[in-house]
Amino acid sequence: RGSRGFRPSVRGKTLLVALLGLTVAAGILFFGFGSPEIVEIDIEGGGRIGTSTSQALSGLSIGEPWRASFKESAERELHGLPQVNEVDVHGQLTWPYGIRVSIEVTEREPLAVISISEEENYWVDVDGVLFTRATTHNTLLPRLTDISIEGSSGELQRVPDAVMSVVRVIMKAPGRLLARFTEIKVHPHDLELLSHEGWRARVPAADLRVQLARLDKVLMALERENISDWQMIDLRFEGELTLR
Repeated sequence: RGSRGFRPSVRGKTLLVALLGLTVAAGILFFGFGSPEIVEIDIEGGGRIGTSTSQALSGLSIGEPWRASFKESAERELHGLPQVNEVDVHGQLTWPYGIRVSIEVTEREPLAVISISEEENYWVDVDGVLFTRATTHNTLLPRLTDISIEGSSGELQRVPDAVMSVVRVIMKAPGRLLARFTEIKVHPHDLELLSHEGWRARVPAADLRVQLARLDKVLMALERENISDWQMIDLRFEGELTLR
């Protein structure tokens, strides 16, 4: 008996034909039609920025051929907005031959109002980045002043880390306490708090959380005892309370 040659089964022939068909189809798609077009653009987040602004800055348009380089350029442009903390752009192939683009924008969340000058007030986020203008009438928070800022024009301006640690403690104080003040001057060793009524308070910067809680208790005690003949309360010295 002679040796038999290989004879593929009917099932094997069908599989080979299917694979060949897929290969040909892929070749037609990628080499015959070129790059797939953008058929949809979804924008998630960025509510305060606006979807139209996000799409315009991304440079992406429906009907435009998709390129892998679009992801990097779109993310770079969106990161140019100070309000943007993180951004992710990715494309997904859809049937029959299109790209659905998703743009996920994470905005910076406002923490406090930093005053650069009498006319310039900015929202700062938890990382210390100044990202958008603030008007004093749209917030009940006191503006923080006498704070040095890092970064020049055209760059992201930041509050130094050492000062931001103080700012974060201030903004965790009880709302009833913060609402008393229009301005808080942040000095290296103490804070000066200016009230709506015109009186002031001085507290040490060391162990600030405890000092602000102490100020809150003293103010409530003064109101309870109906003591109002003073314009300055000084708590900078351990164990002492000075009224002037």
